[in-house]
Amino acid sequence: MINDYRTNAQRRRELTELMREYYPNMSDREIAEYLSNINHVGCGYVALVNTIFMQFEGDPEGFERTFGFPMYQDGDFNYDRLLLDLYVTTDKAGINLGYNGLPEGTLAESRNEIINNYLSDKGMTATTDYRVDVNAGNYSDITSDGGKVVISFRYGNMYDANGVPHYIDGGHAMVVTGMTDDGRYIVSSWGEEYFINPSDLNGDDSFSVIHYN
Repeated sequence: MINDYRTNAQRRRELTELMREYYPNMSDREIAEYLSNINHVGCGYVALVNTIFMQFEGDPEGFERTFGFPMYQDGDFNYDRLLLDLYVTTDKAGINLGYNGLPEGTLAESRNEIINNYLSDKGMTATTDYRVDVNAGNYSDITSDGGKVVISFRYGNMYDANGVPHYIDGGHAMVVTGMTDDGRYIVSSWGEEYFINPSDLNGDDSFSVIHYN
């Protein structure tokens, strides 16, 4: 969103209008700083947003009843609105705050707190299983039972569709959207598809499984 805000006049107007629904007196500079913080720390929030859209797949009416705004906008997922709604709710609740007083990056435990705080007035709850062994042999069972898999991946390569490696220098949370026939994890990173080899995982990497109730 921050890239659009800085480079696209129409998107800047749209994002400004959306931000001021939450913070009516926020200045243009404050909006830019806020969106920059989301860009810096937001991968875990994005992963949670992905799991919500997965939960409501094929049920846009149920989504709108639950969240109060449409699941789709201009033919695509209403991504900006749901991400901002989740992040702002976290901010206003004063949870998971960093040194600058804004929400910081997430761990699996803090994501569980964040999502349940967000859902607290929506008639839903979420439970999170931590450090689950997710692999090609059990992924289908986990997801067919309603589980949404999030990987916490640190200091390793993920690969795009052309096999080009993209190094993660630090920690990165992503939703796992599937498994390839040869056992690689298919992940969504900020809306882009990548692949992670099981051999590239190490002891610092882990999976959590979210169930919505």
